[in-house]
This record gives sequence, structure tokens and C-alpha cells, in this order.
Amino acid sequence: MLLWPFRDESGRAVLAAAVGRASPWIFPIIVLTAFAGWVGDSLTSAIVFRRFGTPITFYEMWCLRGATYLFDAISPTLGMAATGLMMFRRGTPLARTVQVMLLLTVIAIIQLIAMAGLGFALGQSEVSSLSGRVVTFTLLGAAVYLVLVAAKPAVVARRRAFAQLFELGVGGHAFTFAVRTPPMVVVFASQVATLHCFGISVPLASLLVYVPALLVVTGAPISVQGLGPAQMAQVAFFAGHVGGDPRAAEATVIAWGLITTVGAALVWLLIGLGCAFTRSGRMLFAATKSAAREAAGLEPTEKIRSRS
Repeated sequence: MLLWPFRDESGRAVLAAAVGRASPWIFPIIVLTAFAGWVGDSLTSAIVFRRFGTPITFYEMWCLRGATYLFDAISPTLGMAATGLMMFRRGTPLARTVQVMLLLTVIAIIQLIAMAGLGFALGQSEVSSLSGRVVTFTLLGAAVYLVLVAAKPAVVARRRAFAQLFELGVGGHAFTFAVRTPPMVVVFASQVATLHCFGISVPLASLLVYVPALLVVTGAPISVQGLGPAQMAQVAFFAGHVGGDPRAAEATVIAWGLITTVGAALVWLLIGLGCAFTRSGRMLFAATKSAAREAAGLEPTEKIRSRS
């Protein structure tokens, strides 16, 4: 599947599109948005963890989040797990660590659903009927979840799978949603800016619906850094917004997807390598090594607490 974009003549068409259609501004934009996302994600993560009981400074989280980009290179899920492990090893109770990591994940999903809902509301005629049904279904699901969080019915709240999140209430969810909105805006803006660098002009309503879907595909454990399934989804969503021959349009969209994905991954890799030598980075890799040894039964559990 990873080789799909490069088969036969298609590979040459993708290379031609990358050379002929890409604006030189795309590389500064990729670097700028990657750094902006790193700063924003680190700041908001530090705020959320401090709000719910984990004393960590912005600089510590900044270095820690940067180091976890090395795990993100394999899967964003693995990067989140590494962050949670580090919070636990710093002395945060396991239940609180799981609670905050679940909250961050749920809020990210709700934000993507809200983004798609806004796009559907702004331009129902600009998205397919299937996309509209999916958006409507997910909006209803998010609404039901928030109603349950507010009402806290005993039959649901007592269940271990929901108790951690229900304990935070609507206030905790609203706080985290507000704090995590700027990084999500940066992610969306980076998609829009890089699309324009390839001359791909997509209506705002369609972008608001399709970008969340792409982020879900990229983050799902069915691809390597979004390569493969993401390119297929990008062609389905955006090729119709590129003028000219359909094959050339597909090649242009694939070139955009590959350049932005690989470019961002290289920036994150450099950030990760740099942060790996900071104190937080060294603590992270010591914690992951210790956790691996514990899983193999080679040493007992030992928490690594911050000396800040």
C-alpha cells in the first residue's frame, strides 16, 4: 500500500507535480507550523496536567513533548502512551494519569467532530451525502456523551470505563476544550496553507469536514505516519478541486500529501533528537527502558520524580 503512489507512470507524475506545482513557501510553512504546533501542544498539555494535579513547568513539558516525537514517528498513539508513562513516573497516581490522557484523547475527538459539524453547517451542499450522514451521526454521539457527563447516571458513571472521565464533569471537559483549541487551529491552518502552496483551492466548508477525517486516518494505527490510507483519502477529498487532467490532479494531491507528511516528520524527528538530550528527554527514555524491563520481569517498578 505504501508503494501505491509510486507505481509505474504514476510515480513520475507525482514527482513532476512536486517539482512543478509546489511553491517554495511550502517548506518554511511546514517548519513554522511544526514548531508552532510543538509550542502550542506543549503549553496546553502543561496547563491541563497542572490543572488536574501534576506539577510540571512549560519548559519540562516542551522538552518532554519534543522527545516523544521520536515515538510519534512510529505512531501518535505511542507518543501519547510515552507521555502518560512519564507523568506516572514523575509521581502522578496511575488513575489520574489515565484520567488526563483519556480526557485529552476525548477532547481531541470532540474538537474534530465540532470542526466537521461547523463545516457541514456552513455548506451542506459542498460535502457528499455520505459525509453529511457521518458528521450528523458523530455530532449526535458527542452530544449524547456530553449529556451523560452532565447527568452522570449511576448505571453509567459507576462503570470503570467511564468513571474517570465522568469525575471531571462538564467543567473539566470545557476547560480542556478551550485550552486545546489553539493547537487544533494550528493543525487546520497548516493543512490550508500547504494546500494553497500546490494551488489546491478547497471551500472552507469542505475543509472543515475533510481535514478532521484525514487527521483520524493519519493518527489511526493502520498506517505509518499517515502514509498509504491517508493518500487515498486525500485523493478522494481534494482531487476534484484541482483543475486539468484527472490523473494530473491525483498526482498533485498525492505530491502535496507526501511532501507535507514527510516534511513534518523530518522536522519532528530533528526536534525529537534535540530534546532527547535534555533532562526531560533522558528521563523519558530511562522510564521507557525501565518499563520495558518491568514488562519482561527484570526489575521492580520505580518512579522517576521530578527534581524541579
